[in-house]
Amino acid sequence: MSRHRKHHGTGKRAQPPAGPGVEAGRSRIESLIASGKSRDAVEAAKQYLKHTPGPEAEALAVKAYTARIEALQASGLHREAQAIGALVRERFPAHQNEVAVLMRQSEVAAGNFDALLAELVTADASRRRELEVILTRGLSDPAVLAESPVLPAEHPLKCMARVVSDALTAVTSGPLPAGALAILDDIPRRSLLAPWKLLIRALDAFYRHADAAVLANLSGIPADSGPARLVPVLRRLVGENGLPVMGQWSPQSRRQTRRVPYASGDDRLATQATRPALQDHSTRGQE
Repeated sequence: MSRHRKHHGTGKRAQPPAGPGVEAGRSRIESLIASGKSRDAVEAAKQYLKHTPGPEAEALAVKAYTARIEALQASGLHREAQAIGALVRERFPAHQNEVAVLMRQSEVAAGNFDALLAELVTADASRRRELEVILTRGLSDPAVLAESPVLPAEHPLKCMARVVSDALTAVTSGPLPAGALAILDDIPRRSLLAPWKLLIRALDAFYRHADAAVLANLSGIPADSGPARLVPVLRRLVGENGLPVMGQWSPQSRRQTRRVPYASGDDRLATQATRPALQDHSTRGQE
Protein backbone atom coordinates (compact mmCIF):
# COMPACT_ATOMS: atom_id res chain seq x y z
CA MET A 1 0.00 0.00 0.00
CA SER A 2 1.33 3.37 -0.94
CA ARG A 3 2.49 5.59 1.89
CA HIS A 4 1.04 8.65 0.16
CA ARG A 5 -2.57 9.46 0.85
CA LYS A 6 -4.69 11.49 -1.47
CA HIS A 7 -6.05 14.69 0.00
CA HIS A 8 -9.58 15.43 -1.10
CA GLY A 9 -10.83 18.99 -1.36
CA THR A 10 -13.19 20.28 1.24
CA GLY A 11 -15.61 21.53 -1.40
CA LYS A 12 -15.09 25.17 -0.37
CA ARG A 13 -14.86 27.76 -3.15
CA ALA A 14 -11.41 29.27 -3.59
CA GLN A 15 -11.11 32.67 -2.03
CA PRO A 16 -9.99 35.56 -4.22
CA PRO A 17 -6.42 36.64 -3.60
CA ALA A 18 -5.82 39.31 -1.04
CA GLY A 19 -2.89 41.29 0.20
CA PRO A 20 -0.85 44.39 -0.53
CA GLY A 21 -0.78 43.71 -4.28
CA VAL A 22 -4.55 43.51 -4.51
CA GLU A 23 -5.02 46.67 -2.47
CA ALA A 24 -2.47 48.46 -4.64
CA GLY A 25 -4.35 47.44 -7.77
CA ARG A 26 -7.63 48.71 -6.35
CA SER A 27 -6.04 52.00 -5.29
CA ARG A 28 -4.49 52.48 -8.72
CA ILE A 29 -7.86 52.09 -10.44
CA GLU A 30 -9.50 54.52 -8.03
CA SER A 31 -6.68 57.00 -8.65
CA LEU A 32 -7.03 56.72 -12.44
CA ILE A 33 -10.77 57.35 -12.17
CA ALA A 34 -10.26 60.35 -9.90
CA SER A 35 -7.67 61.86 -12.24
CA GLY A 36 -9.95 61.56 -15.27
CA LYS A 37 -7.93 58.80 -16.98
CA SER A 38 -11.00 56.69 -17.64
CA ARG A 39 -9.55 54.70 -20.55
CA ASP A 40 -6.59 53.57 -18.44
CA ALA A 41 -8.93 52.90 -15.52
CA VAL A 42 -11.03 50.54 -17.64
CA GLU A 43 -7.97 48.60 -18.83
CA ALA A 44 -6.63 48.33 -15.29
CA ALA A 45 -10.05 47.26 -13.99
CA LYS A 46 -10.28 44.53 -16.61
CA GLN A 47 -6.94 43.09 -15.53
CA TYR A 48 -7.88 43.45 -11.88
CA LEU A 49 -11.11 41.55 -12.48
CA LYS A 50 -9.26 38.86 -14.40
CA HIS A 51 -6.79 38.19 -11.60
CA THR A 52 -9.09 39.01 -8.68
CA PRO A 53 -12.59 37.83 -9.64
CA GLY A 54 -15.46 38.57 -7.32
CA PRO A 55 -18.26 41.04 -6.54
CA GLU A 56 -15.90 43.77 -5.37
CA ALA A 57 -13.82 43.56 -8.54
CA GLU A 58 -16.98 43.64 -10.65
CA ALA A 59 -18.24 46.72 -8.84
CA LEU A 60 -14.90 48.44 -9.38
CA ALA A 61 -14.94 47.52 -13.08
CA VAL A 62 -18.44 48.97 -13.45
CA LYS A 63 -17.25 52.14 -11.72
CA ALA A 64 -14.41 52.45 -14.23
CA TYR A 65 -16.73 51.80 -17.17
CA THR A 66 -19.16 54.38 -15.81
CA ALA A 67 -16.37 56.96 -15.67
CA ARG A 68 -15.49 56.10 -19.27
CA ILE A 69 -19.10 56.50 -20.38
CA GLU A 70 -19.32 59.90 -18.69
CA ALA A 71 -16.06 61.00 -20.35
CA LEU A 72 -17.34 60.00 -23.78
CA GLN A 73 -20.61 61.82 -23.17
CA ALA A 74 -18.74 64.95 -22.13
CA SER A 75 -16.89 64.79 -25.46
CA GLY A 76 -20.14 64.38 -27.40
CA LEU A 77 -19.36 60.78 -28.34
CA HIS A 78 -22.76 59.45 -27.38
CA ARG A 79 -22.87 56.49 -29.75
CA GLU A 80 -19.57 55.24 -28.36
CA ALA A 81 -20.95 55.74 -24.86
CA GLN A 82 -24.02 53.70 -25.75
CA ALA A 83 -21.83 50.87 -27.07
CA ILE A 84 -19.89 50.68 -23.79
CA GLY A 85 -23.13 50.86 -21.83
CA ALA A 86 -24.50 47.89 -23.77
CA LEU A 87 -21.31 45.96 -23.02
CA VAL A 88 -21.60 46.70 -19.28
CA ARG A 89 -25.23 45.59 -19.19
CA GLU A 90 -24.27 42.35 -20.94
CA ARG A 91 -21.24 41.52 -18.82
CA PHE A 92 -22.53 42.80 -15.49
CA PRO A 93 -26.31 42.27 -15.44
CA ALA A 94 -26.43 42.87 -11.68
CA HIS A 95 -25.27 46.44 -12.26
CA GLN A 96 -27.65 47.41 -15.06
CA ASN A 97 -29.37 50.11 -13.03
CA GLU A 98 -26.07 51.90 -12.45
CA VAL A 99 -25.67 52.65 -16.15
CA ALA A 100 -29.34 52.95 -17.09
CA VAL A 101 -29.57 56.70 -16.50
CA LEU A 102 -26.34 57.32 -18.41
CA MET A 103 -27.67 55.31 -21.32
CA ARG A 104 -30.84 57.35 -21.44
CA GLN A 105 -28.73 60.51 -21.57
CA SER A 106 -26.81 59.24 -24.59
CA GLU A 107 -29.99 58.12 -26.32
CA VAL A 108 -31.53 61.56 -25.89
CA ALA A 109 -28.36 63.30 -27.04
CA ALA A 110 -28.38 61.10 -30.14
CA GLY A 111 -31.98 62.16 -30.84
CA ASN A 112 -33.65 58.95 -29.71
CA PHE A 113 -36.37 59.86 -27.22
CA ASP A 114 -38.65 56.85 -27.71
CA ALA A 115 -37.06 54.51 -25.17
CA LEU A 116 -36.98 57.19 -22.49
CA LEU A 117 -40.56 58.29 -23.12
CA ALA A 118 -41.78 54.70 -23.11
CA GLU A 119 -40.18 54.20 -19.71
CA LEU A 120 -41.51 57.54 -18.49
CA VAL A 121 -45.10 56.47 -19.09
CA THR A 122 -44.88 53.60 -16.59
CA ALA A 123 -42.14 54.83 -14.24
CA ASP A 124 -42.71 55.35 -10.54
CA ALA A 125 -42.36 58.85 -9.08
CA SER A 126 -38.67 58.56 -8.25
CA ARG A 127 -37.64 57.17 -11.61
CA ARG A 128 -39.88 59.65 -13.41
CA ARG A 129 -38.03 62.54 -11.80
CA GLU A 130 -34.72 61.12 -13.00
CA LEU A 131 -36.02 60.79 -16.54
CA GLU A 132 -37.48 64.29 -16.50
CA VAL A 133 -34.09 65.70 -15.50
CA ILE A 134 -32.58 64.01 -18.56
CA LEU A 135 -35.32 65.44 -20.75
CA THR A 136 -34.88 68.92 -19.31
CA ARG A 137 -31.23 68.87 -20.31
CA GLY A 138 -31.53 67.12 -23.65
CA LEU A 139 -34.75 68.40 -25.17
CA SER A 140 -33.97 70.73 -28.07
CA ASP A 141 -37.53 71.15 -29.32
CA PRO A 142 -40.80 70.70 -27.39
CA ALA A 143 -42.38 69.43 -30.61
CA VAL A 144 -40.49 66.18 -30.01
CA LEU A 145 -42.83 65.52 -27.08
CA ALA A 146 -45.92 67.02 -28.71
CA GLU A 147 -45.57 64.74 -31.74
CA SER A 148 -44.20 61.66 -29.99
CA PRO A 149 -45.88 58.41 -31.07
CA VAL A 150 -44.84 56.87 -27.76
CA LEU A 151 -46.68 59.20 -25.39
CA PRO A 152 -50.44 58.60 -25.22
CA ALA A 153 -52.52 61.35 -26.81
CA GLU A 154 -53.87 62.60 -23.48
CA HIS A 155 -50.67 62.25 -21.48
CA PRO A 156 -50.21 65.48 -19.45
CA LEU A 157 -46.67 65.99 -20.71
CA LYS A 158 -47.76 65.64 -24.32
CA CYS A 159 -50.64 68.08 -23.83
CA MET A 160 -48.36 70.67 -22.24
CA ALA A 161 -45.77 70.15 -24.98
CA ARG A 162 -48.40 70.94 -27.63
CA VAL A 163 -49.20 74.21 -25.90
CA VAL A 164 -45.52 75.16 -25.60
CA SER A 165 -44.70 74.10 -29.16
CA ASP A 166 -47.60 76.10 -30.60
CA ALA A 167 -46.65 79.16 -28.53
CA LEU A 168 -43.04 78.92 -29.66
CA THR A 169 -44.09 78.78 -33.29
CA ALA A 170 -46.43 81.72 -32.79
CA VAL A 171 -43.92 83.95 -31.03
CA THR A 172 -41.36 83.47 -33.81
CA SER A 173 -43.86 83.90 -36.64
CA GLY A 174 -45.57 87.25 -36.10
CA PRO A 175 -46.81 89.84 -33.59
CA LEU A 176 -48.86 88.38 -30.78
CA PRO A 177 -51.98 90.04 -29.40
CA ALA A 178 -52.08 90.99 -25.73
CA GLY A 179 -52.67 87.99 -23.50
CA ALA A 180 -51.77 85.46 -26.20
CA LEU A 181 -49.26 83.74 -23.93
CA ALA A 182 -51.67 83.34 -21.00
CA ILE A 183 -52.01 79.69 -22.06
CA LEU A 184 -48.52 79.15 -20.66
CA ASP A 185 -49.67 79.98 -17.14
CA ASP A 186 -50.75 76.39 -16.64
CA ILE A 187 -47.20 75.09 -17.15
CA PRO A 188 -45.92 74.37 -13.59
CA ARG A 189 -42.70 76.01 -12.47
CA ARG A 190 -41.17 72.59 -11.81
CA SER A 191 -42.18 71.16 -15.18
CA LEU A 192 -39.42 70.12 -17.56
CA LEU A 193 -41.11 72.51 -20.03
CA ALA A 194 -40.82 75.51 -17.68
CA PRO A 195 -37.52 76.67 -19.26
CA TRP A 196 -39.27 76.77 -22.63
CA LYS A 197 -42.06 78.85 -21.15
CA LEU A 198 -39.50 81.37 -19.97
CA LEU A 199 -37.77 81.40 -23.35
CA ILE A 200 -41.06 82.09 -25.14
CA ARG A 201 -41.87 84.94 -22.78
CA ALA A 202 -38.36 86.34 -23.26
CA LEU A 203 -38.76 86.23 -27.04
CA ASP A 204 -42.14 87.94 -26.82
CA ALA A 205 -40.67 90.66 -24.58
CA PHE A 206 -37.72 91.00 -26.93
CA TYR A 207 -39.94 91.68 -29.90
CA ARG A 208 -41.99 94.13 -27.81
CA HIS A 209 -38.75 95.99 -26.94
CA ALA A 210 -39.27 95.20 -23.24
CA ASP A 211 -35.62 94.56 -22.43
CA ALA A 212 -36.06 94.33 -18.66
CA ALA A 213 -38.66 91.59 -19.11
CA VAL A 214 -36.32 89.78 -21.50
CA LEU A 215 -33.55 89.66 -18.93
CA ALA A 216 -35.93 88.76 -16.10
CA ASN A 217 -37.19 85.71 -17.99
CA LEU A 218 -33.73 84.67 -19.17
CA SER A 219 -32.42 84.73 -15.60
CA GLY A 220 -34.82 81.92 -14.69
CA ILE A 221 -33.67 79.51 -17.41
CA PRO A 222 -31.38 76.80 -15.93
CA ALA A 223 -27.93 76.75 -17.49
CA ASP A 224 -28.15 73.02 -18.25
CA SER A 225 -31.57 73.10 -19.93
CA GLY A 226 -32.26 72.89 -23.66
CA PRO A 227 -33.23 76.57 -24.18
CA ALA A 228 -30.10 77.77 -22.36
CA ARG A 229 -28.17 77.83 -25.65
CA LEU A 230 -30.20 80.88 -26.70
CA VAL A 231 -29.78 82.83 -23.47
CA PRO A 232 -26.44 84.46 -24.40
CA VAL A 233 -27.80 85.30 -27.85
CA LEU A 234 -30.79 87.19 -26.47
CA ARG A 235 -28.67 88.87 -23.82
CA ARG A 236 -26.43 90.24 -26.55
CA LEU A 237 -29.40 91.32 -28.60
CA VAL A 238 -30.67 93.53 -25.80
CA GLY A 239 -27.35 95.27 -25.49
CA GLU A 240 -25.06 93.21 -23.31
CA ASN A 241 -21.40 92.62 -24.20
CA GLY A 242 -21.05 95.88 -26.08
CA LEU A 243 -23.73 95.30 -28.71
CA PRO A 244 -26.35 98.01 -29.29
CA VAL A 245 -29.63 97.76 -27.42
CA MET A 246 -32.62 96.94 -29.52
CA GLY A 247 -33.93 100.50 -29.40
CA GLN A 248 -30.88 101.55 -31.38
CA TRP A 249 -31.45 99.14 -34.25
CA SER A 250 -32.70 100.33 -37.58
CA PRO A 251 -36.35 99.54 -38.42
CA GLN A 252 -35.15 97.12 -41.12
CA SER A 253 -33.11 95.11 -38.62
CA ARG A 254 -36.07 94.89 -36.26
CA ARG A 255 -38.30 93.58 -39.02
CA GLN A 256 -35.68 91.04 -40.07
CA THR A 257 -35.25 89.79 -36.53
CA ARG A 258 -39.01 89.63 -35.92
CA ARG A 259 -39.41 87.18 -38.77
CA VAL A 260 -36.84 84.74 -37.41
CA PRO A 261 -38.20 81.21 -37.86
CA TYR A 262 -37.70 78.58 -35.20
CA ALA A 263 -35.89 75.46 -36.36
CA SER A 264 -35.99 72.39 -34.16
CA GLY A 265 -32.84 70.72 -33.01
CA ASP A 266 -30.32 73.32 -34.21
CA ASP A 267 -29.14 76.86 -33.68
CA ARG A 268 -30.84 78.45 -36.68
CA LEU A 269 -32.87 80.69 -34.40
CA ALA A 270 -29.72 81.88 -32.69
CA THR A 271 -27.69 82.48 -35.83
CA GLN A 272 -30.48 84.12 -37.80
CA ALA A 273 -31.52 86.28 -34.87
CA THR A 274 -28.05 87.65 -34.31
CA ARG A 275 -27.19 88.28 -37.94
CA PRO A 276 -29.37 91.38 -38.48
CA ALA A 277 -28.14 92.94 -35.25
CA LEU A 278 -24.50 92.23 -35.99
CA GLN A 279 -24.79 93.50 -39.56
CA ASP A 280 -26.56 96.64 -38.39
CA HIS A 281 -23.93 97.18 -35.68
CA SER A 282 -21.17 96.75 -38.26
CA THR A 283 -22.80 99.25 -40.58
CA ARG A 284 -23.12 101.80 -37.79
CA GLY A 285 -19.42 101.51 -37.13
CA GLN A 286 -18.68 102.54 -40.70
CA GLU A 287 -20.88 105.60 -40.67
